[in-house]
Amino acid sequence: MKKFAFITLILLVVAAFSVSSITVYQENPQKAVVLDITDPFSPKIIQNIRSDTTINNIMVYGRVVYLVEGSKVRILKIDENGEASSWEDYDLPYTVDSLDVFGRTIALSHGSALFLTDSRFQPLGTLSAGKSLKSVHFFDENHVLLVFENDGVGMVDIFKVSDPRLMWRLEVKDDVIQDLACYNDYIYVVGKKGLFFIIDVSDISKPKVLFYTKLLEEPLRVVKASGSNVYILFKNGELSVVDVSDPIEPRFVLKKAFGPGTSDLFVYKDLVYVARYNGLYVYEYQHESLKFVDYFPEISAKSFAMVRSIEIPTKEPGTVLWSYNAGSEIRSSPVSYGEAIFFSSINGTIYSVDLNGTFKWSYRTKFLINAPLVVDKDGRIVIGCWDNHLYIVSPDGRLVDRVKLGGDITKPVGVLGKRIYVGAEDGKVYAVEDGKIVWSRQFTGWPTTNILVDNEGAIYFGTSDGKIYSLSYSGNVLWVFHASSWVTSYLASDQVGGIYFGTADGMIYKITTKGELVWKYDVGSDITSGIVVDSFGRVMAGTKDGRLVVLDRKGNFQWQFMAKAQIRSTPAVSKEGNIYFGSDDGYIYALSMDGTLRWKYLTSGKVTSSPLILKNLVAFGSTDGRFYGVYDETEGLDDGPWPMCCGNQMHSKIVKTH
Repeated sequence: MKKFAFITLILLVVAAFSVSSITVYQENPQKAVVLDITDPFSPKIIQNIRSDTTINNIMVYGRVVYLVEGSKVRILKIDENGEASSWEDYDLPYTVDSLDVFGRTIALSHGSALFLTDSRFQPLGTLSAGKSLKSVHFFDENHVLLVFENDGVGMVDIFKVSDPRLMWRLEVKDDVIQDLACYNDYIYVVGKKGLFFIIDVSDISKPKVLFYTKLLEEPLRVVKASGSNVYILFKNGELSVVDVSDPIEPRFVLKKAFGPGTSDLFVYKDLVYVARYNGLYVYEYQHESLKFVDYFPEISAKSFAMVRSIEIPTKEPGTVLWSYNAGSEIRSSPVSYGEAIFFSSINGTIYSVDLNGTFKWSYRTKFLINAPLVVDKDGRIVIGCWDNHLYIVSPDGRLVDRVKLGGDITKPVGVLGKRIYVGAEDGKVYAVEDGKIVWSRQFTGWPTTNILVDNEGAIYFGTSDGKIYSLSYSGNVLWVFHASSWVTSYLASDQVGGIYFGTADGMIYKITTKGELVWKYDVGSDITSGIVVDSFGRVMAGTKDGRLVVLDRKGNFQWQFMAKAQIRSTPAVSKEGNIYFGSDDGYIYALSMDGTLRWKYLTSGKVTSSPLILKNLVAFGSTDGRFYGVYDETEGLDDGPWPMCCGNQMHSKIVKTH
C-alpha cells in the first residue's frame, strides 16, 4: 500500500464563527489529535483519535474528519462544543493513497486511478492518469489537480470534474513535485529539489506560469499561502517567506532557521504555526519579520491534516471575524477601495488589508498620523502627516508624491479631480495639484474640520475661532458664517443645499451652501464626533458626555443613547437603518433604528475610529493597536446623503448644492 507522500494544510478560515473551528494533526502512525483553533492565538486539544492500524491519510472538511486506514475511510463529526459523534466506517474495494473533499464530492486516488464519489462514497466517475498518483487536490468544486511523477519528471494535471479530461499539464523535468498550495487565483508549486513555481489560474482553462526559480539546494518539505505571502519550509528546518503581491516579480523577504526536527507548518492570516519535535510554536508575521507569540509543548504534531475551508452560516452579530495587530494606536477612520481596506496607525504607518483582514502591504511615513485617510477616484490614498507633509500613495502601497506644507495636517483633505484641498495647523488652507501648491489662504483660526468640496468647485470648512468659510475654486472667500464657538465636528451635507456641523458649546447647526442659518439645536455637551445625515431623515452626532443624539432634519430631538464615555467616533448607518459607533469606553456599539442596543463589542482600548460598513462587515480600529472586522447581518452602507464619516467609504463624497 502506498503511503500518502505529503500532507498540506490550508487553515480553516472560520475562527470567528459561533461554532468551534478545528484542524487535526498526526502525532504518530496510530494517533491523531483534533485541535480547536477558534482562538487562533491559543489552540486547544479537544479530541484524541487512536487507530488499531496505521493512519495513512487525514482530511478535514468543516467539522468533519476523514481518516484513511488502507481501504477503509472513517468519518468523525465534531459538534460546536468539541464533542465527537460515533464513527461512520466505509470499506472500499481499493486502498486509498490520497483524498480530498469539496462540498458533497470526494476525490480519492489509488495507484494511477482517480475515483470521484458522493459524500456516501457512491461512485460518480473514474479516471486513469496512466501513472501512480502522488496526491489529489480540489482547486474548486469543478476542477481537481492531480500530482504524479513519470520517470523522474514531476507533473501537475488539471481535470474538470464533470467531464474528467486533461485540461492542462505542468511538467517539471529537473525535479518532482513535493507540495502545492492553491490560494485565490494562483497555484504555488515547490519541487523536492528546490524549484518554485507561481501559476496564474484566474482563467482555469488557460493557466500561465508567471514565475519559477531554483531555491536552496536543500530539499523542500511544504508550501503554504496566505494573503500576499507564500511560506516555504525546507527539510533542514529553514523557512522562507516570499512576498507575491507582484506574482511576476516575487520578493524573498525573510529567512528563518528553525533547525532539524521541524516537520510541518500551517498559516492563518499572519499567524504561522511551526510544528517541531518538542511542541508547537506560534509566530506572528509583521513588517517582514516573525514575532514569537507562544509555545505549546503539549502539542507534539508531526504533520497536519489537509483542511478544506468552508463557510458555516451560523455567525452571531457582533462576533469578531478577524483582527490585525498594527502594534500602534489606531485613532483615525478606515476607507475602502475595491476589495481593499486602508487604515493608518498613530506611528505614521498606512496599512492595506483585504476583506478577510489579511495583510497586503504597509507604507511608513516620516512621522505621526492622526487624520483619516481619503481615497481619490483612481484609488490613491491621500493623507496628511504631523511632519507638515501631504502624502499620496498608490493603491498597491507605493509613494506617488510628498508635498511639504507649512504646518501639521491632522484633518481629512478634500479632493476634486487632480486638486487636493488641505487644512493645516499653520492656519492656512492649501490647494495642491500635481505635487505643487496652486494657492494658499491664511485665516485667523486654524482649520478644525474636513474640507467639503461641492459640484460647482466651492469648498467649505470650519475653524478654531468658530467660523465656517466657503472659498471659490481660485481661493477667494465667498462667505463666512459665525458660529457660537469652536467648530469641533466634521461637516456633513444633506445633498440638497444643507450643511451640518457641531461646536464646542454643544450646538448642532444647519446652514445653507450660501451661508444662511436654517436652524440650531443645543445638545448640552460638546459635539465631539462628526455629523451624519442618513436616508431615514435623521441627523446624529456624539457628545463629550457620552451621548449619541439623534434629531430629525428640521432640528427636532428624536432620541438619544448613552454610552459610558465620550463619543469621538463618527457614527455610520447601514442600509437597514442600524447605527454603529465607537466610544472612549472601549466599545463598538450597534443600535437598531429606534436606538435599542443590538450588540456591543469591547476592545482593549478607546474606539475613536469611525466604523466602515461593508456587506456583513463592520471594520474599525482601536487604540489597543488592533484593526477589527466584526460580523453583522447587513447589506452595507446606507444610501443616504452623508451616512458616515466624510460621506462615503472613500471619504471623498462631493457635495451637491441643490
